[in-house]
Parts: sequence; C-alpha cells; structure tokens
Amino acid sequence: MNDDELVKNANCISLKERSVEDVEGDESTSNFSSEKKFDAPQDEGLNEPQQDGRRERPQRQRKVWPRDWWVATKEVEQATIVFLEEPQIVEEALNGKNAKKWEIAMQEEYDFLVVNNTWSLVPLPKGRKPISCKWVFKIKHGVDGEIERYKTRLVAKGFTQRFRVNYNETFAHVAKFVLICCILALAAIEDMEIHQIDVKTTFFNGDLEEDICMEQPKGFTQEGEHFVCKLHKSLYGLKQFPRAWNQKLNVFLKNIKFMRSDVDFSVYVAQVKDVKLFIVVYVNDLILVCNNKDKLLQVKEELFRKFEMKDLGDLHFFLGMEVERDHAQYFLYINQIGYLKEIFKDVEMVKAFYQQAVGSLMYAMLCTRSDLAYPISVVNQHMANLSLEHWIVVKRIF
Repeated sequence: MNDDELVKNANCISLKERSVEDVEGDESTSNFSSEKKFDAPQDEGLNEPQQDGRRERPQRQRKVWPRDWWVATKEVEQATIVFLEEPQIVEEALNGKNAKKWEIAMQEEYDFLVVNNTWSLVPLPKGRKPISCKWVFKIKHGVDGEIERYKTRLVAKGFTQRFRVNYNETFAHVAKFVLICCILALAAIEDMEIHQIDVKTTFFNGDLEEDICMEQPKGFTQEGEHFVCKLHKSLYGLKQFPRAWNQKLNVFLKNIKFMRSDVDFSVYVAQVKDVKLFIVVYVNDLILVCNNKDKLLQVKEELFRKFEMKDLGDLHFFLGMEVERDHAQYFLYINQIGYLKEIFKDVEMVKAFYQQAVGSLMYAMLCTRSDLAYPISVVNQHMANLSLEHWIVVKRIF
C-alpha cells in the first residue's frame, strides 16, 4: 500500500481536510518540519509575583483533536482482537468461529493440571485473599505461517501477589539477543550442530516454597466458589515460577559439568578437549550448540531423562526468528519476515495500534534489524501525540 492509499483508507480525518488553524497549531505535524514555528507565550501577568513571592507558571493548552481522529474505544478493542486473531477472554473463545477447538484445548490443559496434582481444593483460609488467574489463548504457527495447533494455558495473575506474603525473590532465564547472535555466528563459522529443545512442563520442575491460594479457573468451578486452589506446584504467571525453574535447571547443568557464563547467566558452556558445547536458555526454550554431534545427542538424552522435553531437531524457528543454514558456504541466515508481515496485518490507524506497531518493530530491531535503531528512536517520540504523518513513517520503516 502506497502513501496515497494509506491516507485514503485511514479511519481518521485527513490532514488536508482539517482547517488551516488546526494544521498550523498541530505540534505533531510541526515536528516533521525543518522550520518550526512557535507562538509567542502568553506572558500577561506572569511577571506579577504572588503573595508568597513565587511567579505563576503558564498554563499549557491541551490539544483538541477532531472527534473522528481516533476510533471509539469499543472499536479499538474489536480491532485488536482481529489483529491478534486470538481470543483475549473466555467468552470470546467459546463464542467465536473456533469455539470447539478452544474448548478442547481448555479441557486438555485443565485435565493435565488436575492429573499432575497441581493443586487441591480447600476452603479459603480466614484472612487470606486468593490470587487471580486467567486463560491465555495462543495460535501456534509453523515456519511457513500455517496454523499448527490451538493452545491454551492457565496463567496465574502474578501482579496480584504481595511481596514477602506469597513470593520473595524473582529471576527469569532470558538470554540476551546479542549473545544469541554471537553464538549462532560462531556455530556458522565452525559448522557446529545447532539443535532446539522445548521444555513441556516447565512449571512442574520448580519447587514451590510459599503457601499460595488461587481462584478456581473460570469455567471449571468445583465444590463451590468459596473453595480455592491451594497450589502444590509452580504455575505460569507466578512471580517466583521462573526463578524456581532456574534453580532446578542450574543445579542439573552444573552436575553434568556445565559452567554458567559470567557474561549472561542464561548461557552455559562446557568443553572437554576439543569438544565445545553451549546451551542457551530462554525461559523454557533451549538452544544446544556443539561441534560434536555424538556429544550433543548424549547431553540431550541426559536432559530428557531429567525433564519432560520436546526435541525440535535442527534450529529453524526460535522466538519469531527464522533460521536457515548454508553449510557449504558456512553461512547462517536469520530473518523475521513472517513476524513483520503480521505486525501490519488488518491494522487500523488508531493510537493503540501505533504504539503496538512501534513496540513490535523494536523487538525486530533487537533480534535481526539493528539498522532500524535510529528511525524507531524518531517515531518513538510521538507515542502520545501523533498524526497521520507518523503513521506513514512507520509504514515506510516496515
């Protein structure tokens, strides 16, 4: 879509249709002009000190936008649902076109949690307030963008936890993208094996030390609403969950002779003679890099014996990044073409989408598009006060 079509299809009033006074007084459009014009300040009475000797500060005028500049709040929420293609609440999942698939996914997740004794139903202790929980719906896509499966996860609302009441210290395994790219570059140069592993039940591997009560999942209330779930195992969303998983994984990797990097605690290194092996941890996703395939398979077997994991084989898709290898040329290519296409899919020109688009571009900048650093720093300055021209700039960046 070119700029003319972008302006024509926008759900906001065109800059050309606005009055001359509005355009001249628009701070956001003036930011794009090389010659900025500033109105003289209304300094009448400013030099007159008050009784206490202080001077009054000038009152800033709030900008008045045309009524149809932004889409109504309800329409923004509906547009967000279309953009994400994933339900945000249970009612949307069970009343949408894929209701049956989401219902099956919810039942499978609930049965899995019950079978593994994640909690027990108890009356709410006196003087205690349970933390909340919610269902999270996710459509899993493959490398080519096709839908692989519909996945739901019950997540505790960790923001309702209270410090030193039901959680203490926190930590999460999140490797820096710069270090990930460095290790992949080293693997490409030395033609090392690169495999990926997904930890299926990460939260079951952490030991829960605190006494936590949680509300029953919506749609699966048993024994009445006055009963709550007393958690026996860690659950996604809990503030202490990533730290509990980190402690268990850290102890295990050290037992099999891995050393944690001082540069990034999410990277582990092991070397025996000429065999070098790296493990990069990003919460529940692991990248294994080794110059000896037999040693790599041996480490994978040890991990599978300790934890329930899924072997994804050679690295092809990781955190929205597509990875391609050229062993003959010792090249490794990473891109986010599929991710970038999704950013502007079915996007309406509303303030919420502008902020979401800029944030999504920032993620691409951190992963594969470092050349976007400067333009993103420019459009990032107009999050709260933007115009149609800022949208055009974001579209050009894409």
